[in-house]
Amino acid sequence: MFKPEVFKAAVRAYPAAEAPQVAKDFTSINFGWIGYWAPSRETIGTQPDMIEYATSRAAAWDCPISLVGDLKQLEAHPRTADNLEVIKRWEDVRARAG
Repeated sequence: MFKPEVFKAAVRAYPAAEAPQVAKDFTSINFGWIGYWAPSRETIGTQPDMIEYATSRAAAWDCPISLVGDLKQLEAHPRTADNLEVIKRWEDVRARAG
């Protein structure tokens, strides 16, 4: 799980870099595990643009994503509804394409 402050760079460095390689074998990877953090003094928290970044790239490679978090973080995050909506929209895109 990548902390929000390094999330996009980590997605570029790891799953987005690995996806083209494993696709050569007709397999896929999981573009997760996407950690879920509520904003706090230590972190900006998981934001919709971060979720969009990972889910859009996962959809491009026909790969799943996984969201990892606990209910306390989901309940404490003021943008949980927005974050989950981003996932839903990209999953709808994947469902229509498949």
